[in-house]
Amino acid sequence: MDVLEVYRTVVPEDAAARAEDAFGNDKPDWVTFTSSSTVKNLLTVLDRKNLEGVRIASIGPVTSETIRKHGLTVDCEANPHTIEGLVAGIAAWRPS
Repeated sequence: MDVLEVYRTVVPEDAAARAEDAFGNDKPDWVTFTSSSTVKNLLTVLDRKNLEGVRIASIGPVTSETIRKHGLTVDCEANPHTIEGLVAGIAAWRPS
């Protein structure tokens, strides 16, 4: 069996500085995670406390589980588990 690496996710060298800029004084309203690796990669360059007050959207149950394992709350999970579902979920979101 041949294994073909189609893609891999890596953290860019400037990711920490970019994350600090994005989550500084003027935090975003939402952060979206489209895979478990996006959760893990962001948390390698950004302290979890910087996500306080930011709503979190997940593309699906596997990603949501990873988010929760890192002590964060999922505010919105896409249904269907696509980018379109993610956008629709955020647009339809209402506070509890």
